[in-house]
Amino acid sequence: MDTQNTLTLMWGDDAAADFKKILDFLEENSPAAMERLIAAVENKTEELRSFPKMHRIGRMDGTREMLVKPSYVIVYTETDEVIRINRMLHTSQQWP
Repeated sequence: MDTQNTLTLMWGDDAAADFKKILDFLEENSPAAMERLIAAVENKTEELRSFPKMHRIGRMDGTREMLVKPSYVIVYTETDEVIRINRMLHTSQQWP
């Protein structure tokens, strides 16, 4: 992959807390599912760095939403240089 065309990825505090909470739950209930989710998030966020506009427009102005596995959505914003992950939510959660 050409790293000159990739954007910097930043996790906001809310997104990092969301992800930690999800991982804590999965670690207790299904460690294998936790490992699969970590791998999926790593793969999807790496892809996101090169193709930030490929995901649907978000429910809040200025955001986009990327589905990770069938059960999680990453909400993010982008500039010319940075992708900021704002939230990571289970699809059953009400948001916004």
